[in-house]
Amino acid sequence: MAGLQKDGFKPPQLVAITFTEKAAQEIKDRVVACVGRLGSATLPQQAVDQLWVSTIHGFCRRILKEHAWEAGLSTTFSVLSSEQAFFLKNKVFQETFQKLLQAKDPAFSFLLTEYGFYKLKSLVKGLYEKRFQLRTVQKVPSSSARILDPLFSVFHKIESEYQTQKKQKNVCDFDDLLWNCFDLLKSHPALLKHYRKLFKLILVDEFQDTNDVQRLIIDLLTQEPQCPFLMVVGDPKQSIYRFRGADVSLFYEVKEDILEHQGFCFELLENFRSHKTLIEFTNTLFQPLLGEAFIASEPTRMEPRTTPSIEYWTRKEEEGEDLSSEGSLTQEARKKEAAWLSAHLKKQGKWGGANIAILFRAMTFSPLYEETKVERSQNWWRF
Repeated sequence: MAGLQKDGFKPPQLVAITFTEKAAQEIKDRVVACVGRLGSATLPQQAVDQLWVSTIHGFCRRILKEHAWEAGLSTTFSVLSSEQAFFLKNKVFQETFQKLLQAKDPAFSFLLTEYGFYKLKSLVKGLYEKRFQLRTVQKVPSSSARILDPLFSVFHKIESEYQTQKKQKNVCDFDDLLWNCFDLLKSHPALLKHYRKLFKLILVDEFQDTNDVQRLIIDLLTQEPQCPFLMVVGDPKQSIYRFRGADVSLFYEVKEDILEHQGFCFELLENFRSHKTLIEFTNTLFQPLLGEAFIASEPTRMEPRTTPSIEYWTRKEEEGEDLSSEGSLTQEARKKEAAWLSAHLKKQGKWGGANIAILFRAMTFSPLYEETKVERSQNWWRF
């Protein structure tokens, strides 16, 4: 903070993009506390409000609010939560499908015959999740036109209805914030120039979980001469949001780009938080996954007398089973996995009721593991 003050930077010139609103608030609190420790007067609330410290969605929302007219939005627009957006999308899908069915829409009728309702809904939703990227698609191969032409026809009707309902409700979803901000900056050079001149330093945390449009926004602001300095922080081994469109390869691309433009990279290899056994395990696990990009972590924590042991289990693909596809573990496969797990823990003498916890990504299949407990032994499997 002292260095920033020495260089004469003002609060509106500094941008810090974090992954959660909680982290953003913690940064603001630390800035205020740091100013106090340096002997300066208390940072006024107006200066705190001027700090560009937020999530990427908050950053885009602030720009859109300040330039709503240019973005084609109302200044009073609000943002849908993830849950609200989910329910509105489902409502639009159901209503549009019903209208198309009643109208005997040729494209919809053809697709319904080909795929059935649930498969068709899944296909259209998949297109919807990629709707902004589809803007760059010029022409579909003629060999695929038989399916893709009617599929895009139905998709565009749903997309149009979803946009209409959001406009009527004066709301945006999280994707709208990102892409509307990108379109705004891209289509208004004077506005982009204004922000390039305003910002002096841009920090993006958790960059391993960045997606395409987030990277495009950062590039617009930093890729030209006289643009703000860029600093990114990230750990490829913590990339967990691929299902939300995050792409860890973007982290490596930006890293190389920074190095090519006379920047530098500082590797934080020492781990003070985790046990040595866990660090050695993750190093072994990630080395083949990350290949040449892998950098091993170094355990630095003072080890207690006893450290946890780690076992790593993998399932082998059975005949006729495709483990590479999403949702490939069927209910029967889950039952087999649960039975094997319970038998293995009992055999190893590691099942003691309260000292074992089973963590699931989601609770969808947890009842199957409970059923296995009842079938095999009611004496040792407890929750």
